[in-house]
Amino acid sequence: MLKKGRKAVFAAVAVTLGTAATSQAALIGQWKGDGYVTGQNWADSSGNNNIGLPANGTSTATPNAFNGHAGVTFGGVGYFNVANTFSNPTTPANALTLAAVFRPTTTGTSSGAQFWQNSGLIGNEQGGAVADWGLSYGTARAIAGVGGPDTSIPNPVDLALNKTHVAVETWNTSGLLTLFVDGAQVAQQLTSVTAPRTANAFPNIALGANVASVNGDFKPFVGDIAEFRVYNDTTVDPLALSASLIATYAPVPEPGALAVLGLAGLGCLRRRRKA
Repeated sequence: MLKKGRKAVFAAVAVTLGTAATSQAALIGQWKGDGYVTGQNWADSSGNNNIGLPANGTSTATPNAFNGHAGVTFGGVGYFNVANTFSNPTTPANALTLAAVFRPTTTGTSSGAQFWQNSGLIGNEQGGAVADWGLSYGTARAIAGVGGPDTSIPNPVDLALNKTHVAVETWNTSGLLTLFVDGAQVAQQLTSVTAPRTANAFPNIALGANVASVNGDFKPFVGDIAEFRVYNDTTVDPLALSASLIATYAPVPEPGALAVLGLAGLGCLRRRRKA
């Protein structure tokens, strides 16, 4: 258990990181378990009105699921659709940052190594070699991916079931695809995927499932979700974002996450002193 002094420092740094993480990037979509009501639309907290519409059944609001915060429980049937206004406020997107706070209760459905072949967390799977993207979970591992051509990278180790995890994916038109899991960079690949994610690549965003309609494929997530975020750039610090989400939703961070939080916090303090 953390001592009181360390808890106070952790909380203070988390507030600083949370402010920095959200203010330095274009947050175009944010869906939080807090405030969700079973059977209703999932509101977008980013202010861009990218509402999640219930599809294929009902996902359940679960109070106090994440460190006093509510969650949305996905039972392997229901998920949410976000309409094509998701490209608001700017297109094309020359970079993306995706974040998911999730607690899986099964190892996830998988039929292959690509992001669209696994249980969807948040993504824009369309079918075919197009400029889609996604963050998924399958065979106990988080998977980051982009399409056109399909390229995916998994984290190298299994994630514990019934535990809170934070996954962050970044991609830009240099082709660099990076995956962060639980406060650490776990995989990176320089891909041939360099085309911007244009407005035509946003016909449907799925929250809590991969829906490959062209292939008749449906891979839902099973477990609880605390929050999803999408930024249309990579100016947000993924480690600081991860640390902020861990501090918010995981009551006692793992030692590695605490170390990352401390380093990120020191970086923020140093930048503030230089300013």
